[in-house]
Amino acid sequence: MKINLFPLWFSTLILCLSWTPQVFAEQQEFEIKKVEASLTDTPQISGGAYRKQTQGRATPWLETDVTFDRKKSPELDKFSGDVTVNFFILLKNKSAIKDGKQTLLKGSIDLNEIPEGGGLHAGCFVTPQTLSKYFEGKVPTTILQVITDVGVEIIGKDGKPALGTQRGTVSASKGWWDDTSQFDVVEGRVLSKENTPFFVLSWDYYLPTKAKSAN
Repeated sequence: MKINLFPLWFSTLILCLSWTPQVFAEQQEFEIKKVEASLTDTPQISGGAYRKQTQGRATPWLETDVTFDRKKSPELDKFSGDVTVNFFILLKNKSAIKDGKQTLLKGSIDLNEIPEGGGLHAGCFVTPQTLSKYFEGKVPTTILQVITDVGVEIIGKDGKPALGTQRGTVSASKGWWDDTSQFDVVEGRVLSKENTPFFVLSWDYYLPTKAKSAN
């Protein structure tokens, strides 16, 4: 008995084609391309006759630069709505604390009106004083000595985070920072660029944070 497989094959092909638009529609709005943390000195900005400066060499700031793309699609507006960028900065300071847990600095910035396209940047900063506090007053001189890793989440209107790290790996929906029980979590130490001396520099590089509504 000869079985004709053509109807089955043809039906499978039609089913796959019918699902293709839905698969593309489920692609995430954002894609993180690169996460880069670095140490940078406080910028020296001229203030006319104001000449006060620190004594000796200033300790560095920790800067995190996230490069990402926003998908171009007929289903999306050319500019985004509200977007949250979460930062998880794991300091390599296990030997400097009593309970043996590394410090995880956790913070976020809010963005909106992000254009479609690639090569977009979001950033955050940690002050020299914070670094000094969690390294017993002596901030290491290289980024490899300061951090174990930096994780980032970008969350748009669909609520599905795009994930990325500087050194580690992430799954489709989970990062190493999801289990915070192994870390000493500290909030309120991660600053947006607008709250630092870097605010007036490279204005067009980082996307500006969302303006806060007046009370």
